[in-house]
Amino acid sequence: SINDNEEEEGPQKAPATFSRPKYTVPNQEAEQRLANIQDKVQDAYRSGSYKTGLKHAQDYLNQVKKHFVDTQAAESSNARIQKKRYDHPAIASAHNDVGLFHKLLGDFDQS
Repeated sequence: SINDNEEEEGPQKAPATFSRPKYTVPNQEAEQRLANIQDKVQDAYRSGSYKTGLKHAQDYLNQVKKHFVDTQAAESSNARIQKKRYDHPAIASAHNDVGLFHKLLGDFDQS
């Protein structure tokens, strides 16, 4: 019998185990290349060279998509990621840069 001060013990649960996501070391060469393009975008903006800035921003967007999406898809067994979703924050930021240059050039439909 169980007295009032004792609780009935149920089946023991195994301690929870957590698997850490697989992280890879960033490709430093690719990220440096992206940083260099981003510097060109910023320099063009500061100097008022909006046509040049738009070209650099479009190049940056394409390179960021290639780097972040293709890398994630290749390294993941997750089907959602393998579908190449373009939801990385760097991609959103690159889209904003392209839109800004279109706006500055008066291409409001494109922005």
